Amino acid sequence: MYLDCGIASVRDWAPGDIAALPQLANNPRIARNMLVLPSPYQLLHAVSWVGQCMDGRQRTAWAIEVDDALAGGVSLMLRGEPEAHSAGIAYWLGEPFWGRGIATAVVGGVCNYAFDELGLKRLDTAVLEWNPASMRVLEKCGFAREGVLRRSVTKEGRLVDRMMFARLAEDNDD
Repeated sequence: MYLDCGIASVRDWAPGDIAALPQLANNPRIARNMLVLPSPYQLLHAVSWVGQCMDGRQRTAWAIEVDDALAGGVSLMLRGEPEAHSAGIAYWLGEPFWGRGIATAVVGGVCNYAFDELGLKRLDTAVLEWNPASMRVLEKCGFAREGVLRRSVTKEGRLVDRMMFARLAEDNDD
């Protein structure tokens, strides 16, 4: 898969990403905002992840690229019945790429792909309470805040809230 998002592109993971991935992802400031990203992020994690993506086990997980450099990752988590019309979305960027509009461009592009090409009707995600930057990305991409999942996850040794955001396919028509 290849998706041109203007300032960035979304593409399949490749063996060439393995060396760069730990350099970007092994960052406590990124791990703080992710639920499933290993920390510390090591080469063995990159080998496993890229292998899963290349063999099809993670067919809706892609690399984010900026100026021919790996910048992060984005994934859709497809669901089965009775929620097969919806998916979760997750994304992260390496710190050198923060604050440049890349996440907004990528999330917007992946949403359009999910609705137009995959036929999904709903995308959603939950953002940790201390991550207003990610909340702004979602709002810029047409997501609406649907509620608060109070004390729904343990992070950094304490129970924290997550803000639930969703975007519907019919929002593309606006």
